[in-house]
Amino acid sequence: PMTIPRHSARHALKREGVRFVVAGAANTALSYSIYWALLPWLPYAYAYTVSFMVTVLTGYALTSRWVFRVRWSWSRLAAYPVIHALNYGLGLAIIWLAVEVLRVDAIWAPLLAAACSVPVSFVLSRWLLLT
Repeated sequence: PMTIPRHSARHALKREGVRFVVAGAANTALSYSIYWALLPWLPYAYAYTVSFMVTVLTGYALTSRWVFRVRWSWSRLAAYPVIHALNYGLGLAIIWLAVEVLRVDAIWAPLLAAACSVPVSFVLSRWLLLT
């Protein structure tokens, strides 16, 4: 059987990582825009929840097709939100900690959540879409 050289596998992982960060930045910008738009009318936890739910779908589209270059499937789409429920909990906990304990303005708290949850999201997304 043909094997992929170790350096090629690392290079592919690096390319996936770069595409993941770019796609994630675009999706985060969308999420943040929705969050900001809702914040005047909703408590921060609800604004975050709505923005998270919308961007799970855009995140799946970007991650499956562009980052990992796999075909869309209904089973993966159904599992994607389940996998990201952990990421949601992590993000909400970080936002709560930032706002309630560290007294960070609720407008900026999602940036901390995103910075902490990106590595978790990459690992979970890669596992879901490539296994």
